[in-house]
Amino acid sequence: MFVWNEFLTRGIRNILKSTIWTVALVYGFFKQDKLTISGKDIMLTLIARRSRHYAGTRYLKRGVNDEGEVANDVETEQIIFDDMLGPRQISSVVQNRGSIPLFWSQETSKLNLKPDIILHDKDMDYEATRLHFENLRSRYGNPIIILNLIKIRERRPRESILRSEFVKAIKIINNGLPGENHLRFLHWDLHKNSQSKSTNALQVLLKVAFEALNLTEFFYCQIPPSQRAEISLNVPTLLKNDFGPHECHVSNNDNNTDCIDNIDDMSQEDTCGSSDSSGNGTAEDIAEDNGSVPIKPPKFQKGVLRTNCIDCLDRTNVAQYAYGLAALAHQLHTLGSVESPEIDLDSPLARHLMHFYERMGDTLAVQYGGSAAHNKVLESFYMHC
Repeated sequence: MFVWNEFLTRGIRNILKSTIWTVALVYGFFKQDKLTISGKDIMLTLIARRSRHYAGTRYLKRGVNDEGEVANDVETEQIIFDDMLGPRQISSVVQNRGSIPLFWSQETSKLNLKPDIILHDKDMDYEATRLHFENLRSRYGNPIIILNLIKIRERRPRESILRSEFVKAIKIINNGLPGENHLRFLHWDLHKNSQSKSTNALQVLLKVAFEALNLTEFFYCQIPPSQRAEISLNVPTLLKNDFGPHECHVSNNDNNTDCIDNIDDMSQEDTCGSSDSSGNGTAEDIAEDNGSVPIKPPKFQKGVLRTNCIDCLDRTNVAQYAYGLAALAHQLHTLGSVESPEIDLDSPLARHLMHFYERMGDTLAVQYGGSAAHNKVLESFYMHC
């Protein structure tokens, strides 16, 4: 869903039974920088992948379609790894944003900066909404945590119309699901609380982020030097052997063939050194027998935090930054770079990460809304801290 030239390259991939001759084009955002923390070089990467399904700009694409695909669907991944000798440590955490999965629209008008929100009653059983969350569950697993940031009360109801309908949809969907699959719904009016002098909005969002992170966890693995060398050596080998070894899966529903290179097809357990292919025990056991540094067991993310406001731009970006900051603290703590799994909002590291998310927010705003963020939302939140 994130490869925008999938249709154009499908023919050559099916004929050659390989993906190494085509370049997957991803639309979104990428930024990477090297940080020095406690004397260690840490590479920080932020990636946003925009879905090609139900794509389009603001006002023209809103809500959900019949297949459960939503407008402005973006997966954000935050990756860190140490750039040191010895075992390489890698950690990643993924979060999601997307339009409210209901059938709704807005009519554009040059005279009205805030067009009325029109809620359509074409899906009274919320089948498309259910399909959307089933897709999220198939991609990320459980739990699916929904952070809804739209307004609760307005003089002229706009966003609040969607809020009440969204709550109703979640309740109906949960009634048909077993307890372990229930959607976890949290509503918090960010606009109202950010204007309150008694509420530190970023601190509240950080608390929510830590709670969500405790439920979803995050990915971590440690690659021993021997495996790093093996993975590096496998790349030129693939390029030499005709089209490279591959595994193809043919769908029964159509004639499309999806081919996966061996490197791409390796499971997380394979790349993390959690097991030994010879059957001689885990990598940690082998390391202890050899007297070398033991390999830490891998961690895996389960579930995802899905955040939305109306446009899934400014307010959503603030919440995603809070989640990214909470995750970064845990990631660095797992890598052994910091002593505490918390980062102070006033620290240089928090500010540095803020600039990452500001750049991402501006880029996504241009892609979906046609212009960068109207103001530096994150900077304004820091002024209230």
